[in-house]
Amino acid sequence: MPTQANAEHDPQHQHDNLGQPQTVAPSLERLMGKETAQPQQTQAVPYGTPVAASEERILGKQAFQKNVVQKTGDELTMAQRQSTFTKASLGLSTAYTNFVDAANQVHAELKAKEGANAALTASLINIIMIWLPSGVSNILGGLANKLGKSQKSAVFKAAYHLLDKSDKIASTMLTIPKDQIVREVTVGSTGASSEKAILEGMKFGFHKTVYGLAEKIDDNIENREQLPDAHLLAFAAKWHPDMTQIGIFKAKLSEQIKMWQDTVVPIGEHETVKGSAIEPSRVTMVRKTGVVWVMQKNNTRALCLVQGTSKGQDASFRFLRFVSEDMKDLALAKSIDSPMHHSGTPILEPTDITYYPNAPLPKNVAKD
Repeated sequence: MPTQANAEHDPQHQHDNLGQPQTVAPSLERLMGKETAQPQQTQAVPYGTPVAASEERILGKQAFQKNVVQKTGDELTMAQRQSTFTKASLGLSTAYTNFVDAANQVHAELKAKEGANAALTASLINIIMIWLPSGVSNILGGLANKLGKSQKSAVFKAAYHLLDKSDKIASTMLTIPKDQIVREVTVGSTGASSEKAILEGMKFGFHKTVYGLAEKIDDNIENREQLPDAHLLAFAAKWHPDMTQIGIFKAKLSEQIKMWQDTVVPIGEHETVKGSAIEPSRVTMVRKTGVVWVMQKNNTRALCLVQGTSKGQDASFRFLRFVSEDMKDLALAKSIDSPMHHSGTPILEPTDITYYPNAPLPKNVAKD
């Protein structure tokens, strides 16, 4: 872990033994869909008449479409790609500095919170890596103007499509695998006191993550197959300094910590209710908080936090809140240690749970 302030604030600082994931980025064709023009013939061509093969047929669809991009001037020049990456790298450096400041400010919210561990820290960093702040599409528009490109061009349409949802970013090379983040966080917090382990893990883990991301993009800056123009543009927009301000990071971290406290921390809590004064030692009721899957009309399942009450062989459930997709892994991992039922996570119908909402599911609810 870097010990000097300058090194700590520079994601380009060299670190050893950083694994490079071999994720293959989706091609521009996958992002935008195939648009192949069908030749229209005014009259039938007699059988056996020689017909010239089209450029698409000769080159293949992928090569043909790439050639079309080159002809229309949509493709970024190598100088434009390098300039875009350089600006984004400065944004990553600023992001690390601001993330450290934000982490220091939210540390008090985690301080002395039982259950805060490397898994939570890695989850917070992973969320930041794929999160798309509001306004990121406007940044992409500004990039188009600076590059002298049309926002309606194929590459910019593909970049806008990538920035539509965070799960699209997560499926590309524009992030670092979560298991690698967990390893970096664990290494970064080793040797620190329990009070500072979370904070140190956040700082070191984020530093290694943004450095690894910058290195991965740099290694592929000349490889358009591995790093299409659209991916590079989306990367530059997401890590623009306007999108990585301290206040933005702090708000997102605080939001996630509250979700964790509301939906993960309560898992496993239980209360035993004993009998009357006549039989003071007899247990009459047990209440336990945990997660269950709730079946939906479209055959999907939503993850919910509930309180189960058991009276002998009878059991009832009361809805507490939905678990977000961001907290899904943490909630399910904790439920393994504190299961709602000995057979695992129960699957229930909405009618099995009192106070279950009739309204449509929240957008970010965890599903299966």
